[in-house]
Amino acid sequence: MHKFTFRLQSLLDIRAHQEDQRRMELGGVVSRKAQVEEELRKRDESRRTLLRESYGVADTSYIHLRQQQANYAQRLEVEMHLLKDEIARLESERLEAVDRYKEARKRASALEKLRDRRYQSYHMLNKREEQSRLDDAAINLRRERGAI
Repeated sequence: MHKFTFRLQSLLDIRAHQEDQRRMELGGVVSRKAQVEEELRKRDESRRTLLRESYGVADTSYIHLRQQQANYAQRLEVEMHLLKDEIARLESERLEAVDRYKEARKRASALEKLRDRRYQSYHMLNKREEQSRLDDAAINLRRERGAI
């Protein structure tokens, strides 16, 4: 009985490697997007805190401080706008990475299914051959005993 070999195993290995690469690529994009979203959240929280604190100051002697706070709040809003643009770009990149991953998975899956079908055929053929050998052995044993 010979051992099962899948002639396309090297191609399957390559496709599985490509799938892993696409999965890692997707993970990197998702990670970068999460980092940018966290930066956006931090800036938004800073802006909210700044605005809450600045409304509590009513004294006109703090006009210089209020101007600095307004400038800082404006800078935070500009940064938040840029971060939102970056998030939109990363979301687009994430969707493309998902498509590439799905395609790589589909290509690897097709070969895996082919390998599994061929293994099942190989396994069934081996079972039939084994059953045939057992039947032949039983027939020979009966002949030797004179039953046939």
